[in-house]
Amino acid sequence: MAQVGSTQDLILAAARQGEPEGLCVIADQQAHGRGRAGRSWQAPPGTSLMLSLLLRPPSSRPIAPLPLVVGLAVARGIEAAGGPSVRLKWPNDCLIGGRKVAGTLVESLWTEAGQAVAVGVGCNAFWDGALVDHAIALEATALDGEGWRGSGDELAAEVLASLNDHYRSWSDLGFPALRQAWLERAEWIGEEVQVVSGSVPLVGRMEGVDDEGRLIISAPHGPVAIAAGDLSPGPAPSVRPARRSG
Repeated sequence: MAQVGSTQDLILAAARQGEPEGLCVIADQQAHGRGRAGRSWQAPPGTSLMLSLLLRPPSSRPIAPLPLVVGLAVARGIEAAGGPSVRLKWPNDCLIGGRKVAGTLVESLWTEAGQAVAVGVGCNAFWDGALVDHAIALEATALDGEGWRGSGDELAAEVLASLNDHYRSWSDLGFPALRQAWLERAEWIGEEVQVVSGSVPLVGRMEGVDDEGRLIISAPHGPVAIAAGDLSPGPAPSVRPARRSG
């Protein structure tokens, strides 16, 4: 589709109508694209891969780790399409050189046909020559800006193939089978980070994620498992000038 309101909304509507698993909507532009926590996803026309996929996972499989599975799948799909190495930021971002290149969104609902999940992917692909907001460009990047010279069709095909493979692995074996692969790409492992989950930020060392996809932080009072929040590098240590003697 050339332009839609939101690929996620189309998939959620189809899920309510009983559409079977596997439906995919790809758009060149979204008028009301969104990311996690209701944030908007804006991209100039034709610059990004924007898609949503309908899944109907087994009810016995907890879906809490699914955003991490999707992020891993997108990272590997980008690389399979000839893109550069991709890192992962908990819970749902793909990074190149510390800047966001792709984001994912997982939304679930229950329908008469059972549980349904809408998986959304947005990947910055073609920013060369596009009018990209300067503030966004400071924190994000695009594949062509990192040397990639592939096609949008190839990128979509590889990302979808990777999503299918990782979804099947997760459905059959659960997140523990993919956890180590996720950790090998994780940004800030072993470093001090800050997590905003609720009203009070938590600062501590990032230890990894558990089998439920929760972020594990070593805080002053002990390990903490966080199910949802916004992760960033820890605050820089304050520096005080040395006191002169004599």
